[in-house]
Amino acid sequence: MDDVELAKQITVLQDIEAIKKLKAEYCDICDDDHNQDRIVTIFVRDGI
Repeated sequence: MDDVELAKQITVLQDIEAIKKLKAEYCDICDDDHNQDRIVTIFVRDGI
């Protein structure tokens, strides 16, 4: 495995971890009675 392939695999793992953290944060917000002040922090302004 060369450095480029290793870097790609690391990026994939980092992306997966970021998605897991976002999902956990969203679930925590849902358990917080859908706190609007918190929920807006996890969405982008120009999202569709």
